[in-house]
Amino acid sequence: ARIIDEDRAASSFGSQPQRLGTFSTGLSQVIYSEQLNSAVEIQRSSQRATIAEKDITEMDVILAASEAYLNLLGIKTVERIQKENLLLTRKNLELARVRQAVGYSGPSDLYRWETQIAGDKINLNNAQAARKNAEINLNQILNRPLNELFRTVEVDLGDANLISNDPRLDQHVNNPASMAKFTDFMTEEGIRNLPELQQLDALIVAQRRQMLFTKRNFYQPTVGLDAGFDYLFYRGGSGTDPLDLSGIGAPPISSPDDVLWSIGVGASLPIFTGGKRSAQHQRARIELATLEAERSNLVNVLEQRIRSNMEFVGASYANIELSQNAQTASEKNLNLVQDSYSKGVVSIIQLIDAQNAAIASSQGAANAGYVFIIDLINVERAIGNFYTISTTQERDQYFQRLEEFVQSQE
Repeated sequence: ARIIDEDRAASSFGSQPQRLGTFSTGLSQVIYSEQLNSAVEIQRSSQRATIAEKDITEMDVILAASEAYLNLLGIKTVERIQKENLLLTRKNLELARVRQAVGYSGPSDLYRWETQIAGDKINLNNAQAARKNAEINLNQILNRPLNELFRTVEVDLGDANLISNDPRLDQHVNNPASMAKFTDFMTEEGIRNLPELQQLDALIVAQRRQMLFTKRNFYQPTVGLDAGFDYLFYRGGSGTDPLDLSGIGAPPISSPDDVLWSIGVGASLPIFTGGKRSAQHQRARIELATLEAERSNLVNVLEQRIRSNMEFVGASYANIELSQNAQTASEKNLNLVQDSYSKGVVSIIQLIDAQNAAIASSQGAANAGYVFIIDLINVERAIGNFYTISTTQERDQYFQRLEEFVQSQE
């Protein structure tokens, strides 16, 4: 709606009424634009890269939480062994008193065991501090109050639900030849699953589309449609009626039409941009080459990570049985030496050595299973799929792919 002064309206011969009400609407629609088309496709690829980045973060958190929890269980095992060791040292102190009473040794043995008890208490205090720090670390990873107490659920290393105890896994890690094929399979799994590669692949697709746009930008115009509609629903005041010239033989001036519309199609293509389009195309090509080189390097880095972690898996798997054998032998040796010490046959030094060896082997045997699971989880992070916490169906599919791969290599 608008209003003008009366004199101007009166002298307009009806073309500009003093008061005018108009309803207007318009439409502007791009029919074809290479820039907009490429922008949509690039954003879709960028979204896939964002999803892959989220997957990377989730996997890193899973790995950190798993390692923190298993480390806590290992530290609690050390704390328990230190408590048992302190009780054993006190028992040996009583043996020393008996030996002194029967004349097998003097008071020096008592002093030596009292010194050993003090050292064992220090080790126990350190183990308890390490356990509390491990609990704080786990709370931090899980975004819980740092001092919040919780009870851990012990991991039964013989649990059949653990992939580390799956008999289908044993045959692929129990000898070097099978381990080599297993490593090759895990490398292929990593290239297929890793979100880091999926993220780079999405960025490469986006960059290729960007380069295609900069190429087409030289010759493809932007085409658009414009349409408008005006309806004059009110006229009033001076200048509303057209001037009547019939008295002088001239045809009357007709009233302006109340309905006005227009429609048009246009195309635009810059002729000269000062070399901007050429520079954009060259830059897009360089960035694409950079991403492709980065992907090639990432494949090498990830393959190296997988193969290195697989070496640790093979070693830690073998160490489980070795550490158990060492524990059994050291416990038998401790019992023999302890019995001989009570009879005055061996010295206190031999008993302390046997006790220390038993402690070390017990800790090694207790942690060997945790170390193997941690190494296996690190491999699974390296390939981008945590089969340790997968469903039964996913695990069956995993071993089926493994068997098919091994058969194809024979």
